[in-house]
Amino acid sequence: MKATHNEKIDLKIVQQEIHSLLDKFHEAFKTWDIETVSNMMSEEMLYMGTDQTEVVDKYGFIKDATEFARHLNQNLTYNIDKRIVRVYHDANSATSIEEFFEPLFSKTMSYRMTVNWILENDEWKMDFVNWGMITSNEQVMKIDEAMRNS
Repeated sequence: MKATHNEKIDLKIVQQEIHSLLDKFHEAFKTWDIETVSNMMSEEMLYMGTDQTEVVDKYGFIKDATEFARHLNQNLTYNIDKRIVRVYHDANSATSIEEFFEPLFSKTMSYRMTVNWILENDEWKMDFVNWGMITSNEQVMKIDEAMRNS
């Protein structure tokens, strides 16, 4: 849905498209449907995970997710607690931010997924994905102390 200089795009419609794509992504990711997830990513996609070593391209993400799914051998169960989608005025890019809790990975911390979306050949693609663990500022010192004592 690319706008020309003579037409105006309804950003709310584009925002709904991104919401639908996020729903599709999570439905696929929870069941380890890596092919669907992969098809939603641009070829130049950059992924940054929760571990400092997890800075990979699309194919590194696919490889890691496939291995992790095989190792885990069960589906994920998280629900999205918070979602923000911001479409840029040119309607050619957007940013989404979501927060969720997956008890399989952590009993105390939630995750935040930030995605930059770009319009590529009239199709929305994930161009940058960052998964981070989040906690309250008050908990940071406790986490630091626990890590120093482990």
